[in-house]
Amino acid sequence: MLLDLSVELLQEIGDQLARPDHMSLRQICRSVGAAIEPLFFSSLVLLKEELRIDMGRGFLEALATGQTGWSRYAQRLDIKSAKKWRGAGLQRSDTMMQELLASVLGSLSNIRTVKWESYKDPVWQVNALCDFLNNLPLLDDLRLGVYETTELSLGRLSGLKRLNIHASYMESPNHSLTSLHLSGGSGDARVWTMLHGNPHLQIHLTDISTGNVTPDLFAYLASYSGVEKLNFWGLSGRSRIQADDLADTFFTTVLPRHAKSLLELTCPAGYECRWSFGTHNVDALSALHNVRSLYVSMNPDEPVDAAHLLLRTVDLLPHLQRLTIDSADPDSLRNVQRGCLISSEDTVIDRVVKTVMQDFRSRVASPMILRCGFMGCDVYVRKYVESEKSAAAAEGGAMWAYQFLEQRGVLDE
Repeated sequence: MLLDLSVELLQEIGDQLARPDHMSLRQICRSVGAAIEPLFFSSLVLLKEELRIDMGRGFLEALATGQTGWSRYAQRLDIKSAKKWRGAGLQRSDTMMQELLASVLGSLSNIRTVKWESYKDPVWQVNALCDFLNNLPLLDDLRLGVYETTELSLGRLSGLKRLNIHASYMESPNHSLTSLHLSGGSGDARVWTMLHGNPHLQIHLTDISTGNVTPDLFAYLASYSGVEKLNFWGLSGRSRIQADDLADTFFTTVLPRHAKSLLELTCPAGYECRWSFGTHNVDALSALHNVRSLYVSMNPDEPVDAAHLLLRTVDLLPHLQRLTIDSADPDSLRNVQRGCLISSEDTVIDRVVKTVMQDFRSRVASPMILRCGFMGCDVYVRKYVESEKSAAAAEGGAMWAYQFLEQRGVLDE
């Protein structure tokens, strides 16, 4: 039966399968194997330990010939350390292995995505890899993990569309860079300072994810329009005053600049503040007519009014597919030590949410369907170590997840 299928259909089937399945399909017959080859060889993993010992030399020499399927089809390259390395093999000279590595990399001219985890890499490896990256003609997605002080000479990179760095920021002339995800370390603030202070770079990101929100970030975002995805974490700040000031700036001067283009917004607060949804920011959020995914929080002192207002608001957002609501904790619990998460169906907020959702379903002729857990919500309540805080935690520590999905498509079950 497989032999009767077209090459295109076989590749579509193979695209849904894992790599071990690709290997099995290649062994069926020559025609099926030829159809699956581009998928099987689309990704290459180089273990850094094998780049230094004789054990990996045979594989590297085969790659260096340029006659393997990876030279023809590979579009993704992962350079990483083995999770468990027991090989002891004979180490070859750095000069010999550097020349071999350069030949291997030179045979991979179709690579578009590179993921490189750099930790205590020898200088010759770093130099060879940097030279490779600087000269890759099709590279548009670079994901770097630099876990020590390492100088990476990547000043000649051009044409990147996505850059993900788990390290200090990199300043380079990538005018086409559109996506930047930062882990939230203290060094992230320098990225926003650099982007705000150097408008001549003409870097206008459309996809930003960060756990370090600063005034410089907002000044940068207010300087242009067109952002499609904003994901902010850790918005409670060191104090409520600080969080409120940033929230007011965002909703009044930043968000309106990107209201027409924004498809995804994530901005939940861990503790009550003006980042949470309410009358103070409903107008700004109501203007997001193209948003598909919205993740906000609610303050614990106003769950009923805020829930009703939010559900009336989302019904006015025609393209919304997913709504996630997180209950912010009371500010009085900011420095309280926490224990584990436990589930509950009897909390006050749980009952409020169920009541509001039932009322919403009965009154609003919404083109969206709510998909969630029991009675319309999945509830998890943080349990605090200090017993005297447990009642307040039950009032304000619930997390609700609502997924509004379009009726057509995934809701046929």
